[in-house]
Order: sequence, then structure tokens, then C-alpha cells
Amino acid sequence: MPSWVVPSDTHVVSDTGHTTDHNHVADDLTLIATAFPGVTTGTPVTAHNTLDDGSGNITVAGNLVEQKSSGYANGTFVGPGDGAQYSNFNLADGVYPLDGLGHYWAFSHRADAPAHRLLIYNYNGSTYTNVIQITEAGAITSLHSTLEDGNGNASFGATVTPGAGAATYPPLKLLSGTLMTTAAAGAAEYDGTCFYATAQASSRQVVDTEQFITLTSPYTLTSQTAAQKLFNASTNGALTVQGSTAYWFECFFTLSSMSASSGSFGFALGGTATITSQMWETEANKAALATAASAQNTVNTAANTAIATATTNTTGWAKIWGKVRVNAAGTLIPQVSLGVAAAAVVGADSYFRIWPAGASSVTTVGNWS
Repeated sequence: MPSWVVPSDTHVVSDTGHTTDHNHVADDLTLIATAFPGVTTGTPVTAHNTLDDGSGNITVAGNLVEQKSSGYANGTFVGPGDGAQYSNFNLADGVYPLDGLGHYWAFSHRADAPAHRLLIYNYNGSTYTNVIQITEAGAITSLHSTLEDGNGNASFGATVTPGAGAATYPPLKLLSGTLMTTAAAGAAEYDGTCFYATAQASSRQVVDTEQFITLTSPYTLTSQTAAQKLFNASTNGALTVQGSTAYWFECFFTLSSMSASSGSFGFALGGTATITSQMWETEANKAALATAASAQNTVNTAANTAIATATTNTTGWAKIWGKVRVNAAGTLIPQVSLGVAAAAVVGADSYFRIWPAGASSVTTVGNWS
């Protein structure tokens, strides 16, 4: 059963049966018996000023009934010294056993800790591990292996609804860790590179967590033939990517106001990231946008300045999709090049989207054989 520590210095001297001498067990027994009617006290193993057994424990054979203090409602005690009112027990800072299985709860109202916080945690004999920390406002500020089964698994009998997030914390956060050797149905995992979900046992899937850039209005390029940023929705049109990661990507854009001189246009991935390898396909045409026409296709492992047949048309379009493996972290910049310099215009709703596939060395995710 739980062991309750009731420090004798929480009693008010004027309580019936209480004396200022806390060194006599009889005085405290009288205090319990008379000041708190209905309380049945157990027999202390060792006589101490808190009626404990030598370890700070009080054994109560019956119910511990709180008594109304003068001027306050039932269920309250008067605190020591200043007569301040405290709800229920006026507990000192400390640790209290919750059961016989190594679980404890602790109360703190120290100035250097969250105001009036409640902690419930596990103690294995040498290490204390936080399980739940609840602040005075009711916010759960720390949640670990709550209600766990000994293997770090938590089971809840009802829907778990995370609280609302804020500018400094999310409603739910997964910590990076090692993926399960055998993916379990219903599992959600995070390895620091990708999120994973498993809909069927042993069939882990990558969760597509996409980043993108798109235009809501036309963007006029610099009149030059060298490759330049394809998007101006951000200052540099650049995305910072992590190292040792493989990415899938897709891009679609239109161009207008190109030179009427015969020429083509191209695509490239620029930026500061070190690219281990890349492969992507293009489908493009330098022709009227809304007129049916045969497109041209290319497959590329580096920048290509001519992904469509050169014509004198001033409009064109392209769709690009593929994979890039990043070695060292840095930026990736989708770029366009012009065969003939002109102040060409990238059309509104052109876009580039990218999402991680896994580590740069990843070859499979899923139940492949």
C-alpha cells in the first residue's frame, strides 16, 4: 500500500491534543485521535516525531479523514506559521511511494521548479526516470513511458487527445530512434531522417513529408543564358537540405516572353549541397501552351541546357521528376537556363516539390523479398 509522510511541522500548535514537543509518540497519537476524528492509527514500528517506522512511513489501518479547520471549508488544513489555507494535505516537497513496483510520485513548489508541479516516475534502484510532469496549470510538460509494460510500450484504454501546441512546443513530438527490426502493424516511427508508418505487419512505409515552393504571380527572370533560380517565392529560391539523405522531387513550370530567335531552355539543381548522384527525367516543349503538340523527353544525371527542341516560339513548359542523393548538407536551388538571353517570365502556379526517401544509402522500405 502507499506510504504517506505527514510532516509534524504541518500541524498547527493550537490543534486539540497537540503539544510543542514532537518527540513523544503519545502526543502525536493524541493529536491524530482527537484533532482528526475518524482516523484509526496503526502501530508505529519505531517511535519518531512523525509516527514513522524509521523510514518516514506512517501506517494507517483505516481511512484518513480530513477535518474542517476553523474558518475554512471541509477538506482543508491551515498551514503553519502564517495561517495560509492549503487545499487537502499541506504536503512538504518530497517523494512518495505510489506502489510496491518502483513507481513514485513527488510534489514540488520550489522557486527553482515549475510552480506546484506533480511528478510521477519510475525508480529502478539507481535511476529516476520522469514519466509524467504536470504543472499547476494542468499542462503535461513531460511524457515518457507512461503506463508502460516493461518494454517501453504504453497502453491507453481510450482515445489520446494531445493538447494544443504553442509557439514553443508542438502538441506531439516523436524522438529520433532506431527503427523496429520487425515493423509492427499500427507503428509510427522516426529515425531522424524520415517518419514511418506501418499499415500491415512487416510492411513499413515512408510517410511523405513534403517541402515545396510555388508561385502565385508571374516571375520575370534576369536576361541571361546562365542558370538562375527558377522561383522567387523565397529570397534565394533555395531549400536547405540535410546531409546523407536521398530525396524524390518533382517540378513543373511554364515560360513565356522568351526570345523569338531559335533556342531551347534547360534545368539544373544548383546550390551548396554536395550531391552524390542525381537522375531525373524531363518532358518539355517549346511551343504554344494550350495547343496539342508532341513533347520531347530527356533523362539526365547532371544539368541539361536543352531539354526541348529549339524553336522560335516564345513560350514553353516542362515537367521534371527524379531522385537526388545529398552527401553534405547545404542548399538545393531549382534552376532554369535559357538558350537565348531574354527577360523570360515563369508562370504563376509553377512549382517544385521535394520529400525525403531515407538515408542516402537506402535501397528498400517495405516488405520486399
